Amino acid sequence: MNAGNELALNDFLVKATQRVLERCDRLATFSSMEDGILRQYLTHEHAIANRQVSDWMFCAGMSTHQDSVGNVWGRLGPADRPALVVGSHLDSVPDAGRYDGILGVLLGIAVAEYLKHFEVQIRLPLEVVGFGDEEGTRFARTLMTSKAIAGSWDAEWFDLLDEDGVSLKEAMIGFGLDTNAVEAASRKPETIRAFLEPHIEQGPVLVNEDVPVGVVTAIAGAIRLLITVSGQAAHAGTTPMNMRSDALAGAAEMIVFIEKCASELGVVGTVGAIQSYPGGTNVVPGRVEFSLDLRASADKDRDIAMEKISVSLSEISKRRGLTIHIDTTHEAPAAKCSDSIQRCLATAISSRQLPTISMPSGAGHDTMAMSEVVPSGMLFIRCGEGISHNPLENVDRSDVQVALDVLIHAFLKMNLE
Repeated sequence: MNAGNELALNDFLVKATQRVLERCDRLATFSSMEDGILRQYLTHEHAIANRQVSDWMFCAGMSTHQDSVGNVWGRLGPADRPALVVGSHLDSVPDAGRYDGILGVLLGIAVAEYLKHFEVQIRLPLEVVGFGDEEGTRFARTLMTSKAIAGSWDAEWFDLLDEDGVSLKEAMIGFGLDTNAVEAASRKPETIRAFLEPHIEQGPVLVNEDVPVGVVTAIAGAIRLLITVSGQAAHAGTTPMNMRSDALAGAAEMIVFIEKCASELGVVGTVGAIQSYPGGTNVVPGRVEFSLDLRASADKDRDIAMEKISVSLSEISKRRGLTIHIDTTHEAPAAKCSDSIQRCLATAISSRQLPTISMPSGAGHDTMAMSEVVPSGMLFIRCGEGISHNPLENVDRSDVQVALDVLIHAFLKMNLE
C-alpha cells in the first residue's frame, strides 16, 4: 500500500472507530434499567436496538432484515455467493457494560462502511448479524437465537417463562414474530462461508500480555451442577463437635477441594452460589446447596476434573456422615475455532507488526452455536483491567482501531481464498 492509500486508510480507521464508540454509547441508552444497562430478548429495548442497528447497516450500504427469531441482519455484496458473516449479540446481562457483544456487531458494520467508502469490489458478500439472545437473562437459556441460525432451535423453549410469567411463545408473538416460522431463521451451511465474532476478551490475559487483540483457539465447554449436601440440623450449643453432621462444614471442605483440583488440572471451577438451611445462627446446618461451574477448552480435561471432583466429594461426604446429591443443570461441549480463520487473523495481526497471542475463551459465545454448522472463529479485543459484565467495562480507542484494521484485513484475505 502506498503512502497516500495508507494515509487514507488511517483517516478512515480513526473516524470509523469514533463512530463505533459513539454507537456503543447510543445503544447503552436502550435499557430497561434507569441507572444501568439491561437489554433483554424480545423486549421494547431489543426492538429499538434492532431498528437502530438496522438503520446503521442501511447507511453502510447494506440491505437489512429481521429474521423469524429476532436477529437483525445486514448484507452487502453479490446475492448468489456464500457470505462471510461478522457479528455478535445485542442483548445484555443486568447492570451490564456497553461493549459486551455490542462492539462486535458495530465493528462488522464498520467493515461494511470501509467497503462502501473505498468502493471495494468483493467476491464474497459481507453479512453482519446482531443476535437477539446470547446471555439468556430473560428465559434462562443461552444462545437461543444463534442456535436457531444453526438449525438447533428446541420447540420446548416456547414454554419457558420469564420472571413475570410470560412465556417465550407469548413474547415472540408480542414482538411481532411468527412462532410457526422459526425454522425459517436457520441457514443452510452452503450459504455461509465462515462466521467471525469480534468480542471483548472479558478477562485479563490481553491486559497482562500488553497486546490489543488476540486470536481465540477454542471456547471452553462448561458443565453446571447443583450440589446438595445433607446432614442433620441440631442445636449449636448442645451438640458436641465430634457428634455433628454439619452440612456446611462438609460443603466448605468440598469447595476448597474443588479450587485445589481445578488449579492442579488446569481447568476453571467456580462455586458462585451457596445456601445453607435452616439458616439459623444457633443451628448446625442440616442441608447446603451450592453451584459448580466447571470449564475447560477441551472436553476431556473437563471430564477428568469432573470425575476426580465427584469421587472426592463422595469421600468427604462419607467421612463426615453426610449424603450428597449432584444435579446437572447445564452442559455444553467445547467448540474449537476454525484453523483457517485462526491463521487468517494471525496473518492480519502480524501484518500490522503486532505480536500474535492465541488463547482459549473461558466464556461462552454465539460462536459455539455457529461452529456446529460453519467454520467459525473469534477475535478478542482487550478490555480495561479484564473487567466485563460490569458498568466499569471499558475499551481503549486505539485497541478498537487495531481490531477494525485487523478485521478489514482478514475479511479481504478470506475474500481471496
